[in-house]
Amino acid sequence: MYFAHKFIVDERLSSLKKDVNACLEKDCAFPALLYCFSVIDLLGALYKGRASAAAHTRDNFKEYAVRFMKNTHTNYTSEQIDLLQNIFRHKIAHLAQPKLVIKSNSKYVAWRYEYPGTANHLKIEPYQYTQIKTLLTPKPIYYDHLFTISITKLMYDTIDSVVRQPDGYLIKLQNNYKNLQSKFNDAVHQIYDSEVS
Repeated sequence: MYFAHKFIVDERLSSLKKDVNACLEKDCAFPALLYCFSVIDLLGALYKGRASAAAHTRDNFKEYAVRFMKNTHTNYTSEQIDLLQNIFRHKIAHLAQPKLVIKSNSKYVAWRYEYPGTANHLKIEPYQYTQIKTLLTPKPIYYDHLFTISITKLMYDTIDSVVRQPDGYLIKLQNNYKNLQSKFNDAVHQIYDSEVS
């Protein structure tokens, strides 16, 4: 537990808060989002005990977020997590920009991010069928819903998911809920064993 606390809280969460705030001060939203997603990926790997190259990071992320990323103001639903992953996570990491509009359950969903505001985090709002005009596109692209992500809220929800009393990840790990200590140990060994291979 000493290692877990140092590794997660003292290193990763401390770095997350510092680095995301530094990015947002300089109006660098995408690196801030990438770091939030990578920390959630790590927490998902620790929660599921799967951190090898063959780990299902998308599934780990989703299971962790549904289970732990909730507080009195936010509850991450399956639909919201799918939007986070489909719009931002994969596309920023691999194509350097989010997908402008995605089709989700017969909705055409565009996105926006905000910071430091948090009031609209994870809102999916219906819109009149509207063309995207503020970004360069090779052809007209339309949407009928708008999904908002607050980068600040995502960061704080990630931190809260670990340290929240009495049901955050760290408390569940300490109590060995559903064999979490063994899963944590497996994931940590997969992380560090791959570094010396």
